Amino acid sequence: MLERQLATKFRREFIKLFPDAFYYKIPDARGLGGQRPFDVVALVSCRFFAIEFKRGSKNVATPYQYHNLLIAERNGASIFVVNEDNWRYKLDQIEEMINGNKP
Repeated sequence: MLERQLATKFRREFIKLFPDAFYYKIPDARGLGGQRPFDVVALVSCRFFAIEFKRGSKNVATPYQYHNLLIAERNGASIFVVNEDNWRYKLDQIEEMINGNKP
């Protein structure tokens, strides 16, 4: 599965779970002279998520992406590297973070 297909599949399910979420896919920077920090910024119920997609079963961000994910984490984000093998598990983790704290 291509990274783009995985990102689309994940987004579809994310929006089903959280219809009021802010979900922004950072555009690819090819040809624009720069790299993007990670793939997605999402906000759900005042929670900030930074998400990087990897194709196949790769589970490691590039050093540049990892650096930016850590900056996002230091500023309150929950960070996720999502691949074909773990995408459903990561959605379940996010859902637990959002809904698990409610009485």
